[in-house]
Amino acid sequence: FLGTFLFFFTYVLYNVFNYTGHYASLDLLSTIRVARMFKLINLHPRLKIITTTITYSSTLLNLSIFFCILVILIAGSSLYYVERLSNPSDSQIISVIDGVWLALTTITTLGFGDIVPKSLLGMILGAITTIFGVLIIDLPMPIVNEMFDNFNRHLLARQQLPKQRRRITPAVIPRKIKPFVPSNGHAHQHHS
Repeated sequence: FLGTFLFFFTYVLYNVFNYTGHYASLDLLSTIRVARMFKLINLHPRLKIITTTITYSSTLLNLSIFFCILVILIAGSSLYYVERLSNPSDSQIISVIDGVWLALTTITTLGFGDIVPKSLLGMILGAITTIFGVLIIDLPMPIVNEMFDNFNRHLLARQQLPKQRRRITPAVIPRKIKPFVPSNGHAHQHHS
């Protein structure tokens, strides 16, 4: 619906009203149509495993993002102060924002090279920041991978079931367990 509406809206705007300019908001609205592709995730079971894994891992991923931001801010301000104290005239890091940018590119291991530490202490701090980046990004991945593997095994097991049994009970609904009552009607008692 949105795609058809945008087509007619731009047609009327450009042809009926003879508008010759450019609306950036129209481009933004047209990119919203791409969001329809995310509905396809629900149609394919393998893609749904990825979204389910991310959903169930969101606490771990949010914690990793928090620590990553924290390390970026601490390392960025530390890099700024170390560089300013060691050699202020030769330093490329002229503000805390530059230090945060350097820490961000270092933690993500991109390393653009536009800003680099010049002092020995700054280089050591940059190396430590790289190690923290690798640890923060890589440590949660085995847990997420294990969760993905569990969901994938569950999907494969469900696909092995006959189609009639697949719809019986979802795996997340707990079943009530009835107490065992022997055939004589009395509960088993230990005799001493």
